[in-house]
Formats: sequence, C-alpha cells, structure tokens
Amino acid sequence: RLRKDVIGWLQADLVTYRRGDTLYYLSAASDFSNLSHFFKARRDASVKGVLISHRFDTLGSRPVTSFDSLFGIAPDTSSFYYPGNLRRLIFYGDYRNPDGRHVFDSLGFVNAWFWSGRNRIYFYGTEKIYSDFQVALGEQDGNTKITLPTNVLGGRGFFAGMVVDSFDVNIRLDSSTQSFSYAVSRAAACHEKGWFNNRDCVGYYPEYCADNGWANPDCKVNAIQQCTDSTFRAGHSAVCASADAAASFNSLLASEALMRYCIDRNYPSSHPGCDNVRAICENTASGNSCQLILWKHCQLTYWNGPECVEGAKSYCRAKRDVARTMCRDIPEY
Repeated sequence: RLRKDVIGWLQADLVTYRRGDTLYYLSAASDFSNLSHFFKARRDASVKGVLISHRFDTLGSRPVTSFDSLFGIAPDTSSFYYPGNLRRLIFYGDYRNPDGRHVFDSLGFVNAWFWSGRNRIYFYGTEKIYSDFQVALGEQDGNTKITLPTNVLGGRGFFAGMVVDSFDVNIRLDSSTQSFSYAVSRAAACHEKGWFNNRDCVGYYPEYCADNGWANPDCKVNAIQQCTDSTFRAGHSAVCASADAAASFNSLLASEALMRYCIDRNYPSSHPGCDNVRAICENTASGNSCQLILWKHCQLTYWNGPECVEGAKSYCRAKRDVARTMCRDIPEY
C-alpha cells in the first residue's frame, strides 16, 4: 500500500520528455532537482539479461557531483577515468526481487558517471547463454568447482547475440560547476597507477609531457630520454638543462631513463651506453632492474619487436612455471 501511495504522489509530478527537450537541475524556481528519470523500452520474452554501457565524449569534462562530497571526501578524479570512450556499467540477470517484481522493470545506474557533452546509454538485451555465463562468472569468483556454461562444441566460452536500444543525454555545465577534463583525469590515473603500468599510460606519457613542457615531476624520465636526441636538445635547451640537472642529482633516475631509451630503440650501438644496457638486460642473472623494465615493455607490446626476442628467453628462464603457454613457443624451451 505504501508503494502504491508513493507512486500516486510521484505521478502528480510526472513529466514526459521528448527528443530535444531540456531539463535544468538548477533554476530560479528550484535550487536543486532530485527527480529520477526513466527510459522505457519494450522487451521480448527471449531477453534474459540486460547489459548497460555508456559512451561519452572525451572532449568533455567530468563534473563534480554531490556523490564526490559524501563524508567530506574530496573528488578523486583518477577513479573516474576510463581508457577510451565506451564503458561497461552494469549487467542485470534474469530474476525477480523478493517482492515479486522483475529486475528488468527497474534497471538503474547513477548519473555520477556522466561527462559533459553527449552521453549515449546503450541497453543490450542478451539471450540466455550470455546471462547464464555472466551469472556463473560472478558466482565462480575463484571457485573452480563452478563450471561455466558454454554452447561451443568442444570449446570454452560461448556464442551469443544481442539486441540494443539506446538514448542520448547531452550535459551542459553551468559556469559555477567545477569539472575536470578527460586529460586531467587520465593524467591523475596514470600518476596513481604508474606511467609504465599499462598500454594506455605508456602511449599517453610522451604526449602528456610534451603538452606540459616537461614541467611535471612525473616527466623527468621522459625529459632525459628526449634530451638524448641531439635534434631535440637543440630546440629545447631549457628543458634539457633541467633534465641534465635531474640526471646528475639522481643516478637511479638517469639509469632508468637510459634503459628505457635503449630498450625502446632496440639498443642502438650509436648511443654510448646501450651496448652495456643490452648486456645487463640479456646476459646477467634474471630479475635485475633492466630485465624488469624490458619484460614490462615487451608485455605491453605483445612481445613484438626485435628487443623482445632475447627478452622472451630471459623471461621464460625466470617465469616459465607461470607462463607455460607463451614459453612453449620459445625454441629454447
């Protein structure tokens, strides 16, 4: 009865939005709108799961919302970064709540993930095998006794189809709303996780440092690497003077920069020091700092490149018990 009364009260405030309509959260009439917004779509009985994903505009910015200030915690921009512009939000399986309502009747997600600009929300209706696999995957959680379902004869995984519906929400920020650009969020995430931790950050690192004039402390390694090139040094005297000072002050930093320079370019003999770096990376005991940098570099480049031929061999000498599939293809093993 209480639910019925609440729905009745809400119906009095029901507003239907059409394509192109504008909704103001902040207006002269109301300081804040906390209304919920719903999108209704017809579904077929064969839909046994719904995957919700979000495509956003990387030229936009992520606004600070009331979710950021819960318990007085400052906004953490790095946690809102996601590589690319398409993010999986949530999957709903085929089940009913204890009160008898089907979960598909109210699929929810919070708008704290929205960015300014266009946000496209996709609803993928999935068939039974996809839903069963996702539910079993969640239940498995490290328990290998739970067997994942499959419809692939003699194989693993599954083959499934989906039907999709979507709608767009265009977010326009007012001048008083604090926001963080995609680039700022990306840099914060890479700073937190490490610039050489994943492909996204490694690929962005030179661009980020160049865009910021190598002024950020995170860019010391890249500055030292860049200044190894005489052409770059000729056009960036101030940057290279600072890089030289950093290298002189911190020998470990200078050593790391040299290793990364030589490995990235397959140990060019024309550069003093790269022959020695090659010897350390390829011919000494496993697990030294040069090899750790080489192994990570090769992992992020899918073990491509001539520098990764010997890198794979040293990796398999040290890690063959945990990389049996890869090391099986190395002739030495």
